[in-house]
Amino acid sequence: MLRVCCFIVVFILCACNNRTRGETPLTVNNDLYVVDIDHADRENIVYSAVFGKLKTVVLGANDSVLIGEISKMQVGRDGIFVLDRNQTKGVYLFSSDGAFVRRFGSVGNGPGEYIAPFDFSLDQKNDELFILDGSKQRINKYDIGTGKFIGYITVNPKGGTRSYHIQYNEGALFADAFFGQSSKESYLLQKIDTATGVQQNAYLNNLYNQRWENLQEIEPTVFYSVDRESSRFVERFMDTVIYVSSKEVKPYLVVKTEKWMRAKDWKKFEKDKMSPTFLMTLFSAGKIFGISDYIEKKGSFIYFGYYDGRKADAVVYHVKTKETKLVGGIKDDLLFKKDVSMTLYTVLGCTTDKGVYFYDNNPSGNLKSCAVDGVLSPKLDNLDELKQLDENSNPVIFYYEYKN
Repeated sequence: MLRVCCFIVVFILCACNNRTRGETPLTVNNDLYVVDIDHADRENIVYSAVFGKLKTVVLGANDSVLIGEISKMQVGRDGIFVLDRNQTKGVYLFSSDGAFVRRFGSVGNGPGEYIAPFDFSLDQKNDELFILDGSKQRINKYDIGTGKFIGYITVNPKGGTRSYHIQYNEGALFADAFFGQSSKESYLLQKIDTATGVQQNAYLNNLYNQRWENLQEIEPTVFYSVDRESSRFVERFMDTVIYVSSKEVKPYLVVKTEKWMRAKDWKKFEKDKMSPTFLMTLFSAGKIFGISDYIEKKGSFIYFGYYDGRKADAVVYHVKTKETKLVGGIKDDLLFKKDVSMTLYTVLGCTTDKGVYFYDNNPSGNLKSCAVDGVLSPKLDNLDELKQLDENSNPVIFYYEYKN
């Protein structure tokens, strides 16, 4: 226990002593979760031990609307919001059963239009949707109930940073921050005014991310919603997950391992930094990095994936016992028959306090084959519909509801 306490104190002191100019200090967290990967045993995960039921949602199955893929999704009281970042380039709202409701804005240069919708977030208290146009560095605002364009703000209008991800936590809007090569400042997170776009606070100097900054490698996700009040923030080389809310920004969870990828490790590969195969080069270092697919059930467990060399791995941290367990295997006995040992590659969509959403962007492939071959659970809803999927079908969403 003494070693762990000392580790936490050193971590917090180092972070505070290396603040850059203009950076807002983090709130001290004396209850920081420490995930010790190096000394963890493995355990198997069975979905039915965590989730009570599974629901499938085929988006727009009875409508003419087609989206290319899901790049991000969020669930609110109005339904399921999805972003197609690369193909149809838009944000769509579907009902909880998958019926198309509306699209927000469109591609163009006019009012309410955007060039490159890279991210979005919801203000459910005021019934507003924020869409970040990465090209213009603008955030368009729309009324969720009507789809009407309300107005826009420019992110940090004085310049100096670019943002590609946003997150609204009740009462505050946050964005990530990227700097040019000549900048004397460098921090990872900023709080911006929802009315003006002006930066209110800046957090996390780039030491947290091992001084990594490469605009050729923008990550698809850095914010993970947990509830309306708070979210979690983590970038590729950060060994610390940050708690973000309108009231405080603080270290929340830290990964303890001797193998974490540090700046000194990847710098030896820096000459290949702009190469499209740069990440594959990093894998050869045999280091751990890349916290992703973060799932948290408050008061129960925290799950996330990461890379260990070339191998993708995952860990579960049990909050009540403070135990760390590596994931030995995953059995989805809600999607598949009890006697079938198979997994389906799906992507984490989002989490709520009631469950977890995943999605399949290519459902006419393995998912349809599993439905036709009879290996899916006979209790699965929409089973006949899954058998009829084709190359023109929209993505399929899987909602796993927590047990009470």
